[in-house]
Amino acid sequence: MGVLRQAIARGVLRFVAMLVSMVSGIVIARRLDPSSYALYQMIARRVDQLSALPSVLAGFWAYRYSALGVKGVAKAYMVSVLFSGAMAGSIATALAIYVGAESWGIIALAAVSGLLWTMFARYNFYAVALRPVFSELITSTRRVVYAAMVFTLVYLAAMGLYGAFIAFMISSALGIALLLRGTKKWLSEAMCRRCLREWFRGAYVPAISWVAAMLAATDAAIVTALGGSYAVAAFFASIAALSMLVEVLTTSLQHLTAYVLRTQDVGTGLRISRVVAFVSAMICGYAMARPESVIAVMNPIYVPASHALQIYALVVLVTTIMTPLTQVISGTDRSRAEKPGKTIVRLTLSRLISSVIYIVALILALLLQSKSPVEIWALTLLIGRLTQLVLVLRIADTSTRRNFLKNTAIRAVIFMAIAYTLSFTLTIPGYAPRFMDNALLLLRNLATVAAIYVAIILAIDSELRGIAMKALTTIKH
Repeated sequence: MGVLRQAIARGVLRFVAMLVSMVSGIVIARRLDPSSYALYQMIARRVDQLSALPSVLAGFWAYRYSALGVKGVAKAYMVSVLFSGAMAGSIATALAIYVGAESWGIIALAAVSGLLWTMFARYNFYAVALRPVFSELITSTRRVVYAAMVFTLVYLAAMGLYGAFIAFMISSALGIALLLRGTKKWLSEAMCRRCLREWFRGAYVPAISWVAAMLAATDAAIVTALGGSYAVAAFFASIAALSMLVEVLTTSLQHLTAYVLRTQDVGTGLRISRVVAFVSAMICGYAMARPESVIAVMNPIYVPASHALQIYALVVLVTTIMTPLTQVISGTDRSRAEKPGKTIVRLTLSRLISSVIYIVALILALLLQSKSPVEIWALTLLIGRLTQLVLVLRIADTSTRRNFLKNTAIRAVIFMAIAYTLSFTLTIPGYAPRFMDNALLLLRNLATVAAIYVAIILAIDSELRGIAMKALTTIKH
């Protein structure tokens, strides 16, 4: 299966799963009070990042080694996944206590949920290098099970935070079991002990990435301390829909680094970034023009945070077009762990620098102006993402940089401007307090914008028109 077909398959699977899981996200946002919602989001979104060190140190190289055909990698990597899981349980416990969970039952569920989710997320990241479409199928299966359990336990049984954590825990355990079964061929190989020694020597490279992720993941705790738990809940609720878009687009391309490592085909990766810009710009343009209807789907009480969503739309656009660029650049460096290449090292340093700038800016801004913490959070996140994009472009070779700026970045800006104009002039403003009424309003607005937007872009952009025709041919066959 070619890289385009894999991207389409992974994207479709993730999109379907996200539609299903959006229901669970809405149920949780509406059925949990702000403090419970903040705790749940911190466990679901931050524990994996904070506990990832063992699996990040090994996983960075395990992914690349498997893409290059080295045997015995899976079993060696599994050792690190177990260590990360143990760390996750401890960190989840500490976060639950920090946020103010008073029930030991909630604390225990948070700990086990964090442990299992981290193990699933870490091993699934590596499985992309082995079976790209299968790993996404398992992710989608886990999300469907999770959504069904949230609907049953949180909505029907009204179990609140207990039900949310039970759904999270059981669905993660199921995902782990399915992944292990699907990769048993690689797990049955003799452990590559040489790989462990090489990964240890090259551990400083992924360690930098882990430090960068850890710094960025402290944002929720910082905002809780300086802005209050409502600000955390409002931020996560306001960005929930666009965060799903980021997940769909970035997940569909997770295998791109492995593809470039095997083939050194940079051109295909950069062409895919144009497709990402096309999709992302439409949704982000609408979110900037009509943020209220997007946020109200999650919970109308967070509509006052609409300005934060408008800023976050720019964050999403930058993130989604930068992701394939970073993956392509990373794939051009085929060095091993015993002697990491300059490109890989510089990419990891770019993440660290941008994370430091993001967190320092967040702290200073909240100390100087604490009246609008949600908007400040979104703005400092945008500063961090733009910093990283500038650094990544400096790392890219001249040809890649010019190609990206001329063919992807300019398209992204123009496409978003078109989407924003269409959304602002052709759609119904505001939101409806009732969920179904607002959902129908949002769907009608998006359908109106999408129909005209797609027609305009495909009419003026011959390259995307050709890619669209090829994609349709791929789907038919």
